[in-house]
Amino acid sequence: MLLFILYDKGMAGQKAKIVTYITTPNFKRLNGLHEHKKAYFCHSSNPEIMKDIAAIVQENPLFKGLSKEDLTEILDGHYKELHYAKGDLVALQGDPCRSLMMILEGTVRSNMTDPAGKLVTIATLTVPDILAPAFIYAARNEFPVDITATTDLTLLVIGRESFSKLLQQYIVVLNNFLRMISDQTQFLTQKIRFLQFGTMKKKLASYFVEKLASVPGIEFPMEESQQALADRFGVTRPALARAIGEMVSDGIIHVEKKKITVVNVVALKQMAAQEG
Repeated sequence: MLLFILYDKGMAGQKAKIVTYITTPNFKRLNGLHEHKKAYFCHSSNPEIMKDIAAIVQENPLFKGLSKEDLTEILDGHYKELHYAKGDLVALQGDPCRSLMMILEGTVRSNMTDPAGKLVTIATLTVPDILAPAFIYAARNEFPVDITATTDLTLLVIGRESFSKLLQQYIVVLNNFLRMISDQTQFLTQKIRFLQFGTMKKKLASYFVEKLASVPGIEFPMEESQQALADRFGVTRPALARAIGEMVSDGIIHVEKKKITVVNVVALKQMAAQEG
């Protein structure tokens, strides 16, 4: 990876922006991406901006138990912001993962491509999620997935050395970090089981049961497109559409534009729980 750095004086109350042009030959293999992607780092010493950032950071479980004042003091001089435009590639599978990277604004999607070229969406992350925290200290500390900005994106970046000092200084953050890694291990285990076992309808039923649990009634919006949902399950869009059509024919769900109504909750849960 090559870095070409330019300096911008920035606005009053801010330190200089470092505008970084990132070049890597791997960008050529993704459709719709230019060979040269652009992002910039910006650090602010403005107290009000620091307080706003601390308020966002405080919402992440990693910093549970710390006050906004503690976070403002911790972050001062120890972080940078990395900005991307919608559609930019944040990281490629195999890129170094050497910093704590938290979303301050926007959303990203993590994808994995198998040897046959099939795209699988692993997760969608938003404020204030952290990108691949379990890999920061790995012997092979590389991103396990491709990460793409699905909106304009701002990341808070803390270098590994600074983060190590933070973990040593605040035992509560260390415990939170260990819990976060354990929770992510459980999530990935469930994700592997979800992708590897069961029919398309079982996977879809499990997904609908999860969505149903997040709403008070029996209706919920389909926030993802059929293509995005197919990528999540690692199947083709026609296969997904066929499974949805069969569930409608069986009287389990009703589909109206972007809204799903669960007609038979018992049957849906039974389908999600069935073996094989």
